[in-house]
Amino acid sequence: MHEPHENGGTAWVVMGVSGCGKSEVGARLAQALRAVFIEGHRFHPAANVRKMSAGIPLTDAYRDTLRGAGCTVNFVHLAGARATIAARMDARAGHYMPLSLLDSQLRDLEPLQADEAGTHAEHQNSVGRKYRSVSELRTSEPQYGSPLSRG
Repeated sequence: MHEPHENGGTAWVVMGVSGCGKSEVGARLAQALRAVFIEGHRFHPAANVRKMSAGIPLTDAYRDTLRGAGCTVNFVHLAGARATIAARMDARAGHYMPLSLLDSQLRDLEPLQADEAGTHAEHQNSVGRKYRSVSELRTSEPQYGSPLSRG
């Protein structure tokens, strides 16, 4: 999602494993910023969706590409307990991401690095609480590679 140009040209990337609440937190953050919300799922090529549907994990990494796009990028890493995320994934219907890929996602998703501005919000919080933690980042100095919000 991008803030309108007059608000500083900042892209906010809500990241995390499948089922962690990215879509809802991202939509709420975009509304608060009066920004356009772009659902990341729509950018997966059909071949990638077929792979994930078949239980084959993706190996592509995009964070460096996003940071090189010519605007400020703030990441929001939603994380949490496997059991909590698995329960959310199991409860939703019609999503292409199978529960069988959760362990590979948890293993492979890298936390924010020292040169990546952003925040960390734990998944076991309600989506509303995660959103409030994330929305506080909008008015604070960027953090690099360290959690701004836990729990």
